[in-house]
Amino acid sequence: MQLHDKITALERKLQLWKTDLLINNEQCDSFPHFKSPLNSQSGNLSLQNTDECNMKTVMCLHLDALISHFEKYFSENMEKQTWMRKPFVDAAQGFTSLEAEQFIDLCSDLTLKSIYKPNLRISFWVKARSEFPLVGCKALRVLVSFATSCLCEAGFSAVAVIKSKYRSKIDIERGMRVAISIIAPRFDKMCIEQQAHCSH
Repeated sequence: MQLHDKITALERKLQLWKTDLLINNEQCDSFPHFKSPLNSQSGNLSLQNTDECNMKTVMCLHLDALISHFEKYFSENMEKQTWMRKPFVDAAQGFTSLEAEQFIDLCSDLTLKSIYKPNLRISFWVKARSEFPLVGCKALRVLVSFATSCLCEAGFSAVAVIKSKYRSKIDIERGMRVAISIIAPRFDKMCIEQQAHCSH
């Protein structure tokens, strides 16, 4: 849900930048590096009106492509899911009658209301799932899901590198763990802990 908020903000910024580029010719604050060559009168940096229009057209087309790209890949409307963020304030949408009944029971439960904290949303829904399984499972399916598939793709790339025709029968579990780990190895600490063996 936080990722969706950031993507929504980025989509709105793209629209703002496009409007700023098209309407505010003199005071385009969104692109300061674009503004300086246009206002510069020194030699090669000064642009003709046709160059300026071409550059604005290219930039607008690029912003349109970015907007359509984000709308295509992140098309899910999370505004219907606000009940997960504020279960005791917002009404639920898209519920079956059994889920709606459980949600009403949950909203009326003062004990759950007293332990609800917005920054501990997932743990709240885990606790609520034991008493209200339909609503709790529905919330956790959204809250705990992976936002993107980049970790899976990184894993597939690591397998492609590790497994080759020369290493086809090797167990890759440990190699995969090292390949996709985000923890950087501390080589200096490992070197200090190892004792050098001196020769005769």
